[in-house]
Amino acid sequence: MRTRSTLAFGVILVLGLIFSLSFGPAQAEDKYVKLGSIEPLTGSLAAMGVSQQNAIDMAVKDINDAGGPLGKQVMLVRQDSQTKPAAGASAAHKLIGVSGVPAIIGACSSGVSIAISEVTIPNKTVQIATGSTSPRITYLDDDGFVSRTAPPDIYCGGAMAMWALNQGLESASTFVVDNPYGLGLSNAFADAFSKAGGEILHQVSILKNKSSYRTELRKAFGDDPDVVMNAAYAKDDIVALKQWYELGYPNVWFEAPEGRTVGMIDALGDIYNGFPVIDMHTPTTEYRKQFAENYENTYDRRVGVWTRHAYDATMAIALAIQKAGPDYLDATRVEKAEMIRDNLRAVTNPPGEVVSYPDAFERGKELLEAGEEINYEGISGPVDFTETGDVVNDFMIWRVKDGEFVEEQKIAASDILDFLHEHGIMKEYEERWGGE
Repeated sequence: MRTRSTLAFGVILVLGLIFSLSFGPAQAEDKYVKLGSIEPLTGSLAAMGVSQQNAIDMAVKDINDAGGPLGKQVMLVRQDSQTKPAAGASAAHKLIGVSGVPAIIGACSSGVSIAISEVTIPNKTVQIATGSTSPRITYLDDDGFVSRTAPPDIYCGGAMAMWALNQGLESASTFVVDNPYGLGLSNAFADAFSKAGGEILHQVSILKNKSSYRTELRKAFGDDPDVVMNAAYAKDDIVALKQWYELGYPNVWFEAPEGRTVGMIDALGDIYNGFPVIDMHTPTTEYRKQFAENYENTYDRRVGVWTRHAYDATMAIALAIQKAGPDYLDATRVEKAEMIRDNLRAVTNPPGEVVSYPDAFERGKELLEAGEEINYEGISGPVDFTETGDVVNDFMIWRVKDGEFVEEQKIAASDILDFLHEHGIMKEYEERWGGE
């Protein structure tokens, strides 16, 4: 009797498993639109990564509360890049091969995003990087599958060079993290600064997670530069700046966007006062204020450097799916990715009625269903993708005063482009990277 009961139970178990495999996933898939995210939830960029993941989650909630793309709820599958290229690539393999997502939001760190792209491109998967600025990304042979909501280093480097030269600074060194982000920004700044008449003394790269950067600081401040451009990650930057202060070197720092990372002022206090910091400039609007308030109330933390860009990447993908129409739901994973790619600019670039936070998805969906064109205006600014998948932002010079970041000088995107073209930098970068 025990044998028969065991056999009967086994048959029921197998039949149940067959039933669940045959109907369960299909029914679940019918309810959801899958997307993936890869952000550094641990590692040296965890502070930024958590902020970006929060923004992605916030966007997904806003999208789902508005009925979701094509009437389906977004199912977000999250992965942690650990701020490591290998971990990012492994996460991409899981999202594509196991979860079957057609699009991935992330990552932060150019080296990680490039490693992810080496998985997404051959697997025909959309990737929108949220905090990756290396010039290499612009010229990836990606068939249009890779975009980013963060502006490339060539624009940030150009803006920093413009500012430094306008201050009458004639010599410069750089102090940057030793990865594609840091080296890319160091070269972008050095190229622009030197071609416009400045002198580059030293380009110093630092390893992450060291307890001492005194040797690297001595190199960066050798020969008395007028300015030292700093593009270290916040965790290491805090260590280095405390040691710089102890060594008594002059305050000629110029901080890259990571310098406006949440926690820098709290960790450094008066040491950080007076520092100039460059970051993207987003005009203040009521809806951007509302986003910041909602974010801070929800997560009990300030909006970080790339937080807005992560929200915008998520919203752009959802609107592109809505634009693709009902055929999207019956498409293969690759066909879905191609539909997102092919509709991305149609919902983010002019022309079209502007839709923005907080009802960007609800209003955008309504207009698209009516056959109208839309133009998503992002929290980070206009999300107008170029042919190479880049966006171009205005920049702002901030100054740390009394424990706050205070706006000092706007540098318009059009002026940056004019400067780069005038000195032949755009052409040089296309020749340097475009042939890879």
